[in-house]
Parts: sequence; C-alpha cells; structure tokens
Amino acid sequence: MKFSTNFEFWYQIKAMTIRNMLIKRREVKKTLSEIAIPVYTLGLLVAIKLLIPNPHFPPVTVPQESPDMYNYLYGNITVAPSTKHVQMFLEKMNEIWMQRDGEKINFSIYQNKDEISEIQRNNPEMVYIALLFDDDPIQNHSISYKIRTNPFYDSSPLPSKLYGSSHQCRKISANKLTKKFLHRHHHNNNLHNEEISCPAIHYIYSGFIALQTLVDITKISLVTNSSITLPDYSFILFPKPAYTANWLMVFHKVIPLYVVIALSQFVTYLLVQLVGEKERKIKEGMKIMGLRELVFWCSWFNIYTAYVIVLSLASTIILYLLGVFNNTNWILIFLLVFLYSITVIFFSFMISPFFDKSRTAGILGNFVLNLISLMYFLHTFINPSSKKLLWLISLLSPSGFALAIDKAMEMDLAGEGLHFSNIWDGPGMSFGESLVIMAFDALLYVILAYYFDMVLSSQYEQNRSLWVCFKTSYWCAQVPESIEFDEIDRYTVSNPDLEPVPESMKELKAIQIINLCKSFKRSTKNVINGINMTIYEGEITAILGHNGAGKTTLFNILTGLTEPTSGTIKVFGYDVRNPSDVIKIRRMIGVCPQYDILFERLTPREHLKFFATLRGLTSEKIDDEVQRMLLELYLTDKADNIAKTLSGGQKRKLSVGIAVIGNPKIIILDEPTAGVDPPARRHLWSLLQKRKKGKVILLTTHFMDEADILADRIAVISKGCVRCCGSSIFLKNKFGIGYHLTLILNNNAKENSIVKMIKEHVPNAERARRHGYELSFVLPYDSVNKFPPLFGRIETEIKSSTNELGIENYGVSMTTLEEVFLFLEQGQHDNSGKLAIELLKGQSMTNCNRGSIGTIHNVTVRSSIIYDPTNWGTIIALLKMRTKRVLRDVHKLYVMILLPVVFLATGIILNKLSHEIQPIRSITLNNDIYKEDSRLVVTSKEFSNYSTLDSDFYAGTFSGLLDLPSHLGALRERHTHNKTYYSILALTVYYNDSFIHSLPIILNSITSTLLGDQIDIKTEPFKMEYKQNEYSFSRCSSAFFLGIVFVLVPVSLSADLVYDREIKAKNQLRINGVTFMQYFSSYFILLISMLLGIFLILIILIALFHVEGLDSPFAIITMVILLIAYCPAAILATACVSYFFEKTDSVQSILPNVTSLIGGVPFIIVASLDMLGILSDLGFALHVLFSSTNFVYVPFAIIYFINSVYRENDDHVPFIKYVNKEIVAILMGCIGQIPALWVILKILDSKSKNKKTSTITIDTQDEGDDDVKTERIKVNNIVNDQVDWPVIVVQNLKKEFSTQNMKSNINCLIKKKCMDTNNERKLAIRNLSLAVNSGEVLGLLGHNGAGKTTTMRIITMEEKESSGKIFIKGHDIQESVDIAYRMIGYCPQHDALWSSLTIREHLHVYGAIRGISKDQIKNIVEKYIEGLQITEHANKQVSCCSGGTRRKLSFALAMIGNPKLVLLDEPSTGMDPRSKRYLWDAIISSFQGSKGAILTTHSMEEADALCSRVGIMVKGQLRCLGSTQYLKNLYGAGYTLEIKLKPRGDMDDVKNFVITSFPNAILEEEFADRLVYGVPQSTVESLAHCFLNLENAKNMYDIQEYSFSQTTLEQVYLKFAHYEDREITENTTM
Repeated sequence: MKFSTNFEFWYQIKAMTIRNMLIKRREVKKTLSEIAIPVYTLGLLVAIKLLIPNPHFPPVTVPQESPDMYNYLYGNITVAPSTKHVQMFLEKMNEIWMQRDGEKINFSIYQNKDEISEIQRNNPEMVYIALLFDDDPIQNHSISYKIRTNPFYDSSPLPSKLYGSSHQCRKISANKLTKKFLHRHHHNNNLHNEEISCPAIHYIYSGFIALQTLVDITKISLVTNSSITLPDYSFILFPKPAYTANWLMVFHKVIPLYVVIALSQFVTYLLVQLVGEKERKIKEGMKIMGLRELVFWCSWFNIYTAYVIVLSLASTIILYLLGVFNNTNWILIFLLVFLYSITVIFFSFMISPFFDKSRTAGILGNFVLNLISLMYFLHTFINPSSKKLLWLISLLSPSGFALAIDKAMEMDLAGEGLHFSNIWDGPGMSFGESLVIMAFDALLYVILAYYFDMVLSSQYEQNRSLWVCFKTSYWCAQVPESIEFDEIDRYTVSNPDLEPVPESMKELKAIQIINLCKSFKRSTKNVINGINMTIYEGEITAILGHNGAGKTTLFNILTGLTEPTSGTIKVFGYDVRNPSDVIKIRRMIGVCPQYDILFERLTPREHLKFFATLRGLTSEKIDDEVQRMLLELYLTDKADNIAKTLSGGQKRKLSVGIAVIGNPKIIILDEPTAGVDPPARRHLWSLLQKRKKGKVILLTTHFMDEADILADRIAVISKGCVRCCGSSIFLKNKFGIGYHLTLILNNNAKENSIVKMIKEHVPNAERARRHGYELSFVLPYDSVNKFPPLFGRIETEIKSSTNELGIENYGVSMTTLEEVFLFLEQGQHDNSGKLAIELLKGQSMTNCNRGSIGTIHNVTVRSSIIYDPTNWGTIIALLKMRTKRVLRDVHKLYVMILLPVVFLATGIILNKLSHEIQPIRSITLNNDIYKEDSRLVVTSKEFSNYSTLDSDFYAGTFSGLLDLPSHLGALRERHTHNKTYYSILALTVYYNDSFIHSLPIILNSITSTLLGDQIDIKTEPFKMEYKQNEYSFSRCSSAFFLGIVFVLVPVSLSADLVYDREIKAKNQLRINGVTFMQYFSSYFILLISMLLGIFLILIILIALFHVEGLDSPFAIITMVILLIAYCPAAILATACVSYFFEKTDSVQSILPNVTSLIGGVPFIIVASLDMLGILSDLGFALHVLFSSTNFVYVPFAIIYFINSVYRENDDHVPFIKYVNKEIVAILMGCIGQIPALWVILKILDSKSKNKKTSTITIDTQDEGDDDVKTERIKVNNIVNDQVDWPVIVVQNLKKEFSTQNMKSNINCLIKKKCMDTNNERKLAIRNLSLAVNSGEVLGLLGHNGAGKTTTMRIITMEEKESSGKIFIKGHDIQESVDIAYRMIGYCPQHDALWSSLTIREHLHVYGAIRGISKDQIKNIVEKYIEGLQITEHANKQVSCCSGGTRRKLSFALAMIGNPKLVLLDEPSTGMDPRSKRYLWDAIISSFQGSKGAILTTHSMEEADALCSRVGIMVKGQLRCLGSTQYLKNLYGAGYTLEIKLKPRGDMDDVKNFVITSFPNAILEEEFADRLVYGVPQSTVESLAHCFLNLENAKNMYDIQEYSFSQTTLEQVYLKFAHYEDREITENTTM
C-alpha cells in the first residue's frame, strides 16, 4: 500500500531528515567538531575578556597626595658636557641638596651627550638619570638644559604623548589577574602600586621634577647670590568624574568579528555535505527516484536548524556566564545569534550551486564568509546617521551580525544594556533594525539560492537564461505539442535488422521513443540522432553500445534529468517534456545507476527503508518489504553494517535492491553487475527474472553474456542510432560468425594435417588461434549441415588407438553476443563473416594496429635496454611528478601562493601599524605645549604672582574643581610639616593628570618667576622599553599572519600524501622499487624548496617595505636559523598528521582550519601573557611546552619573539640579544622534535602497510583435484632441486586473519566479561602451491573473498604471509626484497594514477623509477603509447581520459620495467568490448617470451581468451587447475540448446522432439516464440549425432533457427563456487 500523493512531501521530509540525522550521528568526529570548534573559539574570547579589567570607574572626590618627590632622586646622576663651569654648578647643587638631608649626590661627568647615549645603550643600569646642559649654566642669566630619564629604572612620560586617559590616576577596581594590565611602568616602591598606571606621576617616580627643582633653585641661588633652600612642595591629583573606559576599543571592535568567525565554522561542514552529494551524484539519483528538490533543501535545513538552536543557546550561555554581556536581555542575544546562524545556512544553500567539488566549496565558503565579515569595519568610516549605507552593509549577514553585536556591546558597556524597551534606539542603526534585516537577509538568500540552483547548470542540464524567471513560459507552463508514434514506418520489412514483434506483444507497449534527438551546447553533433523504438511491459530490454554511444543520455532523458532537443519519450502515455508528467514518471521509476547512490554511513537496512519511503510505501509495510529484499539480496548478514564496510559486489547488490524496492513499474539498471563475482551476478539475474512480470526493465551492460541470458530483447545503439534490435538468437544468426570448434591436442599433434582435415569437411572454416595445447577454428553458420560428418571424423580419431592426428578432446560453442556487438561496431555489412573471424583471431584492428601491438612485444623483449635504478634518479623523477601536480592543482596554488602573498602583505601592514609610535622627540616644557589650556586655578590673588601662567581665582571645594573648565593645575599655600630646614617656598600643587606634562610645566613657571627669566627645560627619555605591558592587537595579528604562511604550505601539501594512499599510488611506487627514504625525500625537498621560496619572498617584502623589527641583518639571520630548524620538523609533523586521514577532501577542508586553531590559540595565550607582563613564568613554561610539541605554534612564535627583541632594545641590537631564552627554546624544541617525528613517521608508514603475522590455529584441510596435487608435487620438486626456476613459485602459502566478532563484543560489554573466542580466526589462503612458467598466463578465479587479492597482496608484499614461501626466478621475496620488486610489474584492480598528470608523464616517471636511461626513455615511452593506440590521448591529463584508456595505461606501467612476473588484477574492468579485445591482444603478445603473468578476473570470457591455465580458488584453496577446454570437458555442465520458432509455429511438436532426442534436457526458459534448454553432458554422446538430429528437425518442424553450444567456463566456475555455499550451509546446520 502506498500513501496518498498529498502526503508525499511530508513523508519524504521525514525520511530525508532521519537519513541526515543518522549521517550526522555516525560521523561523530565531524559532528562533535562542528559543535566544539565554535564553543571552544568563544571560550577563548571569554579568556581574553577575563584579562580585561572592569571599565566602570567611580568619581574620585577625595584628595590623593603624592609621595615626596625628593625621595626619588637617588643613585648616580650622569652629566654632560664636562666643563669647569658645569662642575662649579654641580658643586653648588650638592651644597643646596645637602641642606635637605646631609647626603651628597654622585655625579658622573662626560665630555658630550653621545658618550652618555652609547653607555646607556650598552649598559642601561649605569645611567640612572642624565642632565645635559645646552649652554654655560653659570655665565648666562637664564639656563637651558635637558633631563633624560632611563626606562631601565623608571621613565618620565613620552614627549609624544600629551594627554592622559580618563581611566588613569584613580583607584582601580581591577581583579588580581588584570591589575597590571594598566601598569605600564613598574617601580621598586610597591606602596604606590595604584598610582603606577598614572603617566603624569612618573615625573615624580623617575626623579625628573626633583632634579628639575634642584637645578632651577641652584640657578636662582647663583643669580641672586643668596643661600636658598629647596622648596617644600606637596602634590595632589585633580578630582576625577565617574567614567566608563574606552580603552577597550580594539577588543570592542574585534569581538563582533571574532564572534562571526566562531559561529560561521559550520559553513565548511554544511557545504561539504551539500556539494558532496552533488559531486557523488547522490542528489541527482534521489531526484530520479522521486525525491522533490524542495525536500532535499528542507531536510538539511531541519538538521542544521536543530544544530543552530543548540549552538545559539551554548553561545549565549557562554557570553553571559562569563560576562561579555552584563546588562543585556539574553533573549535578544539568543535571537540575534539564531537569526544569523539561519542566514549562514541559507548562505550555504545560495553558494552551493557555484561549486562542483566539495573540497573547494568547504574551504572557499568559509573564506568568503570571513572575508565578507571584514566589511563590518567600514562602519568606522561611515557617519552613524547614514542608515542607508549601514543597511546596505547589513545585506551581507556577517557584516550585519557584527554591527548588531557591536551595537549590543556598546549599549552594554555604557551601562544601560539592551532590552525590548530600547531595541529601536539609536544613534545609527538600532538593534531592532538589525534583527529585521537579519530576517530579510535569510529570505533574500533563500530566493537567490532557488534562482542560482535553477540558472546554473548541473552536470546534466544546460545553463538556463539568466532571465528565465522573467519569462511567461516560466510562470505559465505550456503543454508540449503531441508527437505520434509511426508504428508502420518503424517495423517495415525494409529494415531487416529489426526483429518483428509478435502480435500479442503490441498490446503491452510501455515506453515509446519517438524521433528522439539530443545535442549539447558547443556541439553540432547529435549525441542521440533520431531514435525510434518501443519497449514492452513484461520484458527485459538490454540497450548495448560502446562508451559514448548515447545510452546514458537516453536514460537521462527518460528520467527527466535532461531535456530532449527534439522528439520525445512517452512513458505509459506521460510525456518527458512536460514537467508535471516527469514527476509522475519518476514515481514509477527505480534506478540503479553506473555509480552507487549509497550513503557511506548508513546500513543496507536503512538504505532500503529510506528509498522505500521515497517511493511512497506506508510505514507498516516498509519493515516487511525491507526484510524480504535483504533476503533476496543475500544481505541479511550485512544488514546492519555501514555501507562503507561492504565489498564492491555487495554495494552493487544493494544498489539493485534500491532500484527494485517499492515495486516500481519501470526499473533502469546501468551496468548493475560491474565488479560483482559470477555467483552473485547469477543471483541478481534470477532476482530480475522473477520481478519482470508486469514491469519494464531496461538494462545496459558491458558483459555480453549478461545481455544474452537476461534480455528478451536487445537493442544496439551506435552513433546515436538504433543499429539493430531483436532477441539474442535473432542477432546471433543475423550477425554472428557461426561456431567455435576447440581441439585439445597432445604433444604429438600434427597441426597441418588437422587443418587439412577440417578444410575438407568445411571449406570456409578459418583457423582462429593456437594457445598452449588448444587449437581453435571458426565454422561459419551457413555450414551447420556439414558439421555431423566433421564431428564424426573427429570422434573416430579420438577413439582410435593410433590417434595419428594427436587430438585428445574437442568442444563446440556458438558465436557469442560479444562478437555480434564487435561486428556491429565496425558499421559494415559486406563480408561480415570474414571480418568477424578477424576479430576473433585477435585482428580486430587493422594490419597497422597489429603492427602497433608488435611494438609492445618488441619493447618488452629487447635486451639492449639497460635498467639501472639509482637513488638520485628516482628522487628526481618523483620530485618532477610532485612539482607538476602542485602546479596543476588550482586549489594548491591558491593555498600555497595566493594566500601566502595575501597573508604576508597583511602581516607586514599590521607590523607597520604596530610600530607606528611617533619617534621620541625632545620637547620644551613650557606653556606653548597646551596653549590656551595653560592656565592655573589659584585660591588666593597673591598666588597669581607665583607663576608665569595665566590664572583664575577659585575658592570652592576640592570636588568643585570638576565643574571648572580645563586647567593645568591649582596652587594653594602649604602649611609645612617639615621643620628640619627652612624652605623659600611651601606650596600645595594640584596637578591635572589629563595634561600629562602639567607638573614640570607648573614648577617651571614658578621657578621662572622666581628667577625673573624664562628657564628652558627639555625632556627626552632614553629609548623606551617597548615591553609596555599592554595588549597590542596589531602586534599579535602581524605575527599570526606572517607565521600562518609557514603552516599553510606544509599542511596543504600533506594532502598529496593522503591522495597517494587513497588512490594506492604509494603502494604502486613501492612495488616499482621506491623506498621509504626516496618517497619522503622527494616530498621533503619540494616542501623545503617551497618554504624557502616563501621565506625569500618574505625577506624581499621586508627589505622593500623596511619592516621595522625584522629588517636588521641579525634579525634575518636569527629567522633563517630558526626556520631551517622548523622546516624539517613541520614537514615531518604534517606527514605524520596525514596518516590520520583517509580522504583528500577531508584533509584539505578540515586540516587548515584545525591547525590554525591549534597553533593560533596557544600563540595568542603566550603572546598575551608576555605583552601584559603577567604570570611570566607560566608564559615561558607554556612557550617551552608548545615549542617542543606543537609545530604549528613555532612560526608564530619565531616572528613574535624576534620582533620583541627589537622592541625591547634600540635600533642597533647586537646579535647576542637574539640569543635569549625564548628563541633558544624554539630552536631546541624544533631540533628535538625532528628525531621523534622521524621515528613516529616510520612507525605510521609501516603500520599503513598492514603487515601482520599470526600463528596458524586452524586445521588446514588439504583438498583439490589431481591436477592441484600434481602441481604441489611439482612445486616441492622445484624448490628442492633449486634448478630451472619458473618465473614464480608459490609453496604452501597460508594466510590467517583475526577478525573481531562485533556481536560477541556487545554481549561481553553487557555481561562485563569477555572470552578469547571473540577474536575469530579466518584462513584467507590454505596451502596454496603453484608455479608459473615463462610465456604462461595463469588465471586465478574465485568468489569475492576466495583469496585471490590476498595472494596478490602477499606477492607484492603488502601483506605478510603466515607461512609458506614465494620465489621469483629463484629469489625468496622476503630475503631479497629489492631484487623481487625489480622483477614484479603490477596492474591493480583500481587505477593508481595521478589525475593531474598526463599519460606520457606517467610513463616517464615509472620509466625513470625503473632505471631506464634518459636517452632511451623517450623512445620506449613513445613505443608504448603507439603500441597501445593511445597516441591521441598521450598528452591528456588522466582525469580527462576514459576508463579504457586508463586501464591501458595501468597495463603499460606494469610492463615498462620489463618485469619477469606481471600481476594483472581484473585488467579490463569497465572497458567496452572493442577496447577490451584490443587490450587482450596486447596482453597475449606481451607474454610470448621470458615473462609470466598471474591474472585475476570476474569475466570468464577474459580468462578463456587470455589464460593458458586457469585455477579456481574456493575459500582460500585451489580446487582445480588446467586449460580452459580441459576444465570445460572435465567439469562442464553440458550444452545449451536455444530454439526460435517460425511465426505461429507449433511449440508442442518442438518440445516433444527435444524430449525424445535429449531425454534429460531441462526447459530453462520459455517465451512467446523461444525455448531454451539445458542439456546434461551425459546425454550428449556424440556431437555429430546431435547436429544431425537438429538439422533434420529444422526441416521437419517449425524451427526458424537454433543454436547448440557447449557450457562456458563460467558454468565450471559456478560449480566450484557452489561448494563454498554448500559448506557454509553445512556448517550453519551443524
């Protein structure tokens, strides 16, 4: 029962949402990282926030008296110049100073100022404070001097900074951690800790104003010639209003951007999912099966909406619990985060149509989103009243979200917070407006997503017009004009290649293809060129054609993926051109495409449930249907294993099950049994046979026997047209070449006499081939009446005692459908018999082509070619290969060239910004600095005469000073408490710290008044120590952007290593003799070259832009040393990390983001602790830890700490300064990592080869036929005699695996006890012994899991055998690994080819690895290209080549080193018959010399054509061994008799004849005019007699045509395959 179409949408939504949930649940790592990364990133924001003090400051209205300034003038005062008058002046200074406390001041006098600068630079501790006179201090009436304080002790404020901040110089309510954030300058006197953050007060702490006062009073004393004492000053800070600090500006501006980046991380994962399903064609496959487009998007929206609700809640809780927002309503922040996350989902939907590769989508999507968020910074340049511009920026949701967070923080920091009552308040764009525009963005992105998805083409559709939605045809769909099918024209007698259809079938029309044409843009040629055809219900119709004939395009039109150019297809009356009809057609279609529409993380049961729901089955019916389907597919034991763990054959079975479930009316199967072993293939055939009643089954295949057995009707498409159409027997008789006669000869056979005898009976007979002991002939179909006497003669010869001709046995089989197909592909009618015989003889090409195959043979047997592989030659070949791959990979170029240049430029700009502190200049401290603000407040009129500054009278309270306009300070009389000496002046000076230099200016104005002349005093501190204990965002960012470049490059190239393992190219290189050292050396050399190249660019940019801190020679030398140590460590670390990934896409989309976080976050923590000057021991300990263990941290630290050396010193930094503990820690950390990482890499690499040994614990029974036993004896003799070694000898090979029983593990977890029996042992190979001689091709056949591939893996040393030995030309492969590798060539089942390299380049690389000299390699490569007929494709990249061309290349790579043994693992998989035949010819011609080969295949025809001997393996054991005809005769099931009746013929008569002539014959198939019988071998005593009876019957009964053919090799194989099934059944029963 199916549900109503009204509910279809909701059922599909439910099914898709459940599917997506399962995928997310099973991808645990990805799902956890999707949640963890944003939360982790926001958590770091909180850590940063904790380091920042409370910005709310209360008013200061209580006077705060500063300490006595004279206490801070101590130590040695350095003076210049050294003159007599200066010394006299200093003596006078000491005289006045000693009046205060009796102690003398020490003066160090130098000739000039430069001397003092040099001393301070080299030994900072030697200069406490410097006094520099500009002129003679005694002779002149006035005085001019400069005071220089030393930052080593304490520095007076910077001359370049004139104004203080409002948060400074007050009691700070900071927590213990952050108190020092504001303390720029530490002083030994900790009693005044609270005031240290006040720049103005450093005029006291540095001793500046004490020295200033002493010099000024000394001059006054000299001028007035009187004894004067030092003034008694008391300093009090001005009162301060309440204030909310704005020092958070950088933090405040960056937080919104940071939150955007944190919350946007999931865009990568979502895009990888969306584009991945499109890339793997899963989305299109589901659409064909009836999935609505809207359902696809809605289901992913549902999953991610649930995700963003959790993320929004988590983010809001984090932001609140840790105080980023204190006064704001949490619901508003939650709403904002949620709306933004929704826009990110829709943004992903919107950009996904632009991408075809999930890898690119994931990386670029995240990059674009983060790039857009930078637009937020534009608002700093925009007037808040320009709302239109802000709205425009907000149309990009990341910028809009950042603006809204900015607004919320602004209001929160202001103390008012954000509530529903004030969300519409300004200035600028209100928070409420941001919410509205966020919702509008979501709607806009949805519309654009729909538009782009419609306009941008998929793989199947052409680009639509950009104006499609503005056309009336879009809104008002027109019903296409009806096209009628012209039945008479289609089935006229004038077309003899189309078999007439019986009258009874004409009522069962299902699909009508009418004048169908299809061409694609930029192509004048029609892919489909006027096909007319009817397909009937209840039949299996096979559509055959070579690759590119138009089969897939035909299916795409039928399923509505592609629109026809002209003509149409009608499916049960529905027209494919009508969109509403396409929906109805899709409801009745089940498809098994060429690729598997499978979800790696779902089980077969879940797949079938999902597709059953898509088809409309109700929930109560689904479980039964799914269980039935699993039983029919023999997948019950794998029902709950995820699809990723299924074998290729099991995946194909599941794909067929998906097509069949839900009982669709039309089933389309595109190569359904590719990669499936013969027993499973037979099983699928019977499944389809059972299901065909009342259905239309369409089939394409490259297995002609499949079409032969399954299809009721076969249509061959060639060049877009139907070449012929009819039943198998019709086509064979119409286009076939007749029968194959195969004779088995003994050693004394007389070949010429045999040929003469056959020609006497059948003059037109052609000799086909001689293969080992087999001799084949082709007997034309029109000579069937001459067969009985010929066969009679052969039988007489076999039975005679003399056996003069040497014939042991013989067999006969009819032409195969493949030969028919090959003939039709030639597109010729004339001389068809002759041509087809040529095809069969392996001369399917022209004489020229035969010559080209000969060139391969010549190359492979030539002895003049020298093979001498060298280490350096191999490394250079690999290096060239890697370089070409990098240069051709746009993504890598983007990450390795474009991004580094962008990041370097950004880092340099930020570095410039971080250094843009105005140069220290000397300033004269007088009233010109603050101009009109240079005024004083006086409490008494007389005080206005004390100063040269203008003054205003004030008699109010201390706190009342806040209400007055700005003043430098105030003067009040001091009632002195100091009774020890008399002072000329006792004043209380109130100073305004907002004017940083107010204190010395006020004191200068007082002493200038006393002197009666202007005293010139200048301040110029020595170069400031840049360790200012304040956070510099630009400094941190600069190091991050310059450092990230050295992380991105190795991380990106590590994807190459993953790719090599993913496509098995690394293994292929190993088999060709590439060692661990050679493989990784090429990788290291390339990567070090790239890193050094980038470093060179960095140095050039540093030189060009004069990057301060990095452009000194010593800084560059230090950087070079550190980066030379870093490069090997980084390369080894990325190589190790690459082993944690299996897919290139994963490593490229995940690793750059993860490494940036892993390196960036520790760096920010260490840099923050360093810049803020807090927990320095912890900071250094973390730095050492990260330098030794985290390679990603190192480049950031290198840039940062080299820059720090410059900042903490002046321009001329000696090299010794760079040898500090931080830089030594980096160097030692890198050097220490190298050996450890090297060992780890070796371990990981050896583990990846899967070499595991185990002890034999299973009884290895010894079975096999006599030939197998004979082979074993022969092998033992060869090994014992040690002479005349064959190409390969395998002796008693055994391999045992240990597999975990999941069910037992679960039980033992429940019971909390476990037994050793949970590890089940499986014997993959049992006592395998065989030998392959020169010139021999041995075929290994068997089930999936029979042990064929394991045998190959042991020979190639991917696996270690449990016991037994393998010898290649007498060399034991375990003892002589290098020699063995040189003698093996391997053509793997899956092409291990690099997609970006051309065919020619592949051959060059492997030729060089094999040691072919430079002067010979070009010639040899050309011969292979010519020999395999791939000249036109030679310069194409492999990704642009067809499957057939790739297989030819894989074969050539196996042959190029002239190996003695070639392993061919399913060499012709996926090739069309013509290409396959050509490859077979090449293989046959290659093995006529000293080479031998082992071949595995699922195609029995291939085994028949190529193998001189065949061995059939069952459960890891060889069961039979011999030539193909020998096995057919020995184990064959008999013959197949197929009879086609004349129209309205009497079927009963024919049946009676068959029963009489062949008593034990079994009727296998009966159709309208066709009978198929299986005739047991025992019934056929004489072939001559059988053919005589059939010829007589043809004349007597209504038989139009017949075929009588011997069993195929496949049936022999199936007989042995059934042993395995029977054993399994017996074991289960026991």
